[in-house]
Amino acid sequence: MTYYRLTLLVLFSLLILHYSLPSVLDQLKKYFGFDSFRPLQREIVEAVMAGSDVFALMPTGAGKSLCYQLPAVLLPGVTIVISPLIALMKDQVDSLNAAGIPATFLNSSLDGRQMHMRMQGLEHGDFKLLYLAPERFPVPGFLEFLDSLNVSLCVVDEAHCISEWGHDFREDYRNLRILRERFPSAPIMAVTATATERVVADILDQLSLRDTKIFRASFDRKNLTYQVWPKRSAMAQLEGYLERQKGESGIIYCLSRDSTERMAASLKLRGHKALPYHAGLERGVRTRTQELFDHDKVDIICATIAFGMGIDKPNIRYVIHYDIPKNIPAYYQETGRAGRDGLPSDCILFYAPGDRTKYLQFFDEKPPEERVRAIHELDKMVDLAEIATCRRTALLAYFGERYQQSNCGSCDNCLSNEDAETFDGTRLAQMFLSCTVRVDQKFGVSHIVDVLKGSRGQKIDDFRHHQLSTYGIGSEYTKAEWKHYANEFRRQGLIFQDHDHFSVVKVTPKGWEVLRQKRSVTLTRPKTVEHETREAIDLPAPYRELFDHLRELRRRIAEQQNVPPYVIFNDYTLKEIAGRVPVDGPEFLAISGVGETKAKQYGMEFLRLTRTFRKEHPELTRMTEIRHAPREPKGGDSAYETLAFFRKGHGPKQIAELRGLAASTISSHLASFIQSGQIGSLEGLVEQKKLAPIRAAFERLGYATLSDVKNYLGDEYSYEDLRYVRAFNERTA
Repeated sequence: MTYYRLTLLVLFSLLILHYSLPSVLDQLKKYFGFDSFRPLQREIVEAVMAGSDVFALMPTGAGKSLCYQLPAVLLPGVTIVISPLIALMKDQVDSLNAAGIPATFLNSSLDGRQMHMRMQGLEHGDFKLLYLAPERFPVPGFLEFLDSLNVSLCVVDEAHCISEWGHDFREDYRNLRILRERFPSAPIMAVTATATERVVADILDQLSLRDTKIFRASFDRKNLTYQVWPKRSAMAQLEGYLERQKGESGIIYCLSRDSTERMAASLKLRGHKALPYHAGLERGVRTRTQELFDHDKVDIICATIAFGMGIDKPNIRYVIHYDIPKNIPAYYQETGRAGRDGLPSDCILFYAPGDRTKYLQFFDEKPPEERVRAIHELDKMVDLAEIATCRRTALLAYFGERYQQSNCGSCDNCLSNEDAETFDGTRLAQMFLSCTVRVDQKFGVSHIVDVLKGSRGQKIDDFRHHQLSTYGIGSEYTKAEWKHYANEFRRQGLIFQDHDHFSVVKVTPKGWEVLRQKRSVTLTRPKTVEHETREAIDLPAPYRELFDHLRELRRRIAEQQNVPPYVIFNDYTLKEIAGRVPVDGPEFLAISGVGETKAKQYGMEFLRLTRTFRKEHPELTRMTEIRHAPREPKGGDSAYETLAFFRKGHGPKQIAELRGLAASTISSHLASFIQSGQIGSLEGLVEQKKLAPIRAAFERLGYATLSDVKNYLGDEYSYEDLRYVRAFNERTA
């Protein structure tokens, strides 16, 4: 029976994949409001529909959820999604139901009656997606209930929680091997935003994945600006920034629970809508705080890392670290909560060289091997904070990805008008190294700096270090400057800190070469960065006014339906509406992010507003170009390879054969380049005689779905023809 079900599922998937790909794009537009896929989404969907197990490593904001939500619509039966947090489940289910996709969840937030009704609905086939927490599986009788459902796909979200090597390990995730045993005919999909090679291998093993298709998206979040601000008068700097961001959503991460509460109280006194969030608060308080934030009733959350994976809010415009995170994966994941809608957002880290020592106290409680590893990871985070070169390049390099540009244009170092000031620091390095030797290489950075500065204290007196020749020779530099240079010496390999012995500083062979005047040292001065803020919604004044009215309408509708505003439309879609000023149904449905269900549900109210606004502003016209955060062409590197073949004179069918890809994938790549202007005409793609009829059909029927136009024109016209013409018309509209 199992083999029979597996065979049927695979055959069904192959039929959909090879004979109905246009309908996949139709469903993408119908339910999600998108005309094309983002990088890797199509390939992942195709792999799932072909019955393969899938592992997808995609950063926050890359569209992971769609990779299993779209197959869930297309496959028979129900897709089960294992998700770690109740709040995240509710947001996902609210968004899916608003888009016309029947979804539900089963967790401890439901009473007995609600649980029974939802389970009955699942047995009757009323839902396409079921969200569960891993803790639900051991409940007596629950696995038998799942056996009664037609499970077509199993999804493990936040899959890094499976691995004890991951940063959010959860014991209950280790029991998910049972998915393969219980549902042998259903493919398993594991998705996560962060995972090392060791974690990936552990996930594949723990889930018993077979013949797995592994997909890795770029870690580059182009719409995020990375900045490090010196932690001097930090509260004043923060206040100035928040004043410029009044009304926008943001997160401020702090190291301790007390500091989150102090920060929130201070911001409230300054007129900001801010609340604290940490694990020490009662569960009901945490839930209410997150609801207020999701519903745009609180602008700022001051949080510890407890405010984590449950955030599905797309319009977070800034993430601020008031204290340095303990490692780069934590920093990347936390900053990744900004700008999920693709609009420009800020990631600001306040940093002082002494911040590192705060963590060392926590690390003292760890076993020796784990402590050394934690300090090593912390030092990499410190390096990221202190480098004078491109921060994006360094961040991506940590994850094994090479950034191709010399200037990213969106980190403080690359945005700085002047290059970082470098100088010959050989003498300064010799002072530090000499002092290190004279204290017998038995002390840490802080003590060495105190000696160089000529400070007096009990420790210096006890060891008679005030009698050393290096005592006071570096008094012209501040302690902060010396600590900055000490980190540079460590990065350049002149010293190392022995973390097994109280982090004492020792001179390396390269350091001895400097002392013996056989090597010179170049240093970078600490600099104060100009604080740059990018406008997320860069619309001209009258269109910006319409955008504000649209946000207010969205808020009212969301309050009536008791859902977060982004469930209605996110800021990216509202920006499109404000710029395009649609006045009828087809124009509204053509907006990115507007699917058929949402158009029916909300179209009249939004169109009433845009029509009225257009009457009041007769000078307003449809913007021909709306600037969003830069995006790669659909398909990433694979798309550029297709473009290279096309420029060599190969046609779409020939490219598909040469590259071993589906014709629809190639057409999607080419359509993307047509829309971006990198393919300037339709010559060689669409026959000249077909252009006028296709354009007339689009004028008559609109651009929303290709299938209507295809049925209207007949079999002589291919979906590829329609896709190319639509892309060209959208560019030139």
